[in-house]
Amino acid sequence: MAFLFGGLAAIAAYRIERSPMTCFSVIVGVVTLVFLSFLGIMEGTASSNYLGLGVGGIERIEAYPLLLWVLGFGSYLMGSSQSS
Repeated sequence: MAFLFGGLAAIAAYRIERSPMTCFSVIVGVVTLVFLSFLGIMEGTASSNYLGLGVGGIERIEAYPLLLWVLGFGSYLMGSSQSS
């Protein structure tokens, strides 16, 4: 569930970001959701090849971009100069 909603949050965050962070957010969200769906599709099949990476490799391809996005988005929010 963390990967699903993390990917959706990365895609939805483009509304409050400025370029180039918007492009990075959408790309990270799409990559996370694509590999999450790929993992879900391959889970029930007999030939669980996972592109030669194994289950852990596919999970790392999901998790690491999302972690980088969380760090970048947090930094972006801290650096934004909006008056409260």
